[in-house]
Amino acid sequence: MRRSVVVQQHPHHRYRLIFLTATTAAALFIGGYFIGAYGSLNRLLTDSNELQTLRERVMATESDLEQQRLWRVMRETRDDIESDALELVRQDLAEQQALVLELDRAVKFYKGLMAPDELESGLSVHSIDLRAGALPGRYQFRILAQQSARKHQLLIGTLRVEVEGAAGEVATQLELSDLSAEVPSRDIKLRFKYFQAVEGELELPEGFVPRKLVIYAKATKPAKVEFSREFPWVVEE
Repeated sequence: MRRSVVVQQHPHHRYRLIFLTATTAAALFIGGYFIGAYGSLNRLLTDSNELQTLRERVMATESDLEQQRLWRVMRETRDDIESDALELVRQDLAEQQALVLELDRAVKFYKGLMAPDELESGLSVHSIDLRAGALPGRYQFRILAQQSARKHQLLIGTLRVEVEGAAGEVATQLELSDLSAEVPSRDIKLRFKYFQAVEGELELPEGFVPRKLVIYAKATKPAKVEFSREFPWVVEE
């Protein structure tokens, strides 16, 4: 036999239960939101600190790289300046040495003119200068003939120049008049009292290797004198 139990409830009990449940759910939701927001804020602050640290490291690295670049530029500039300075000194020394040699040659030349006792009297060739021309196989030449005498008088004579060398394995002699437009004939006329310069440009044939120059000079006045001399083929810088 079933027994029935009658439970008496307050009329607002159900509404209180619903309100309590809703309040609890809202509190849990709000608490969870703030807990999540707090965790996100902590992560954000941590990431911000790490980002700031990375920025500082990047700035420090860039500063080091810039200092190294400036140091490299300064070192390269210093090396270039030192190299240029050394080159200028070297060029200046070379020019001074060339000037000293030229002055020494000039002194010997004028000494020979004014003090012929130390040199063979009469007609002679003081020097032959050769310099490379603008094109391969072309050379500028300057031949200086002089008269050594106690009393200088007008000298009249001729000068002939041969270039000796080889074309392949064959020994060859070439007349200067055949190599230079400034020398119209084999015998160059001489007419001077102290010295005379014969200048011009010569062009060697292709395949010809020069070895020396041979000078033949002859004076008819004021006295008959013959002179010959060999000069090695040396091209000055």
